[in-house]
Amino acid sequence: MERPGTDPPGEREHGKLKILNPADYPTDLIQPVFELLRRHKNFRAAWIFGATDAKPQPASGRGYQLLLLMEPRDAVIFHDLNMTVAAARRRPMRFAWGCSTKKT
Repeated sequence: MERPGTDPPGEREHGKLKILNPADYPTDLIQPVFELLRRHKNFRAAWIFGATDAKPQPASGRGYQLLLLMEPRDAVIFHDLNMTVAAARRRPMRFAWGCSTKKT
């Protein structure tokens, strides 16, 4: 996974997001992610959505978008988040995410 905000201009992905019913959350993915988020006060908020864009979906037919608010940004914690997400992906799924820092 690449660090959010590093896409060259004109190469950003666009699509639609769908609000998920909590019963439809990919718990095998978000449980370890949320455990990590709880351990670090830098994460201020997190949202998970279903991705419904035109790109082909994996065999599971599902794609997800995780949005995070992190303040202050910490490269080590961000790397830990990348590793947690990579380890939690057991079945094929398309997973994208974005991270923003709070502006003061």
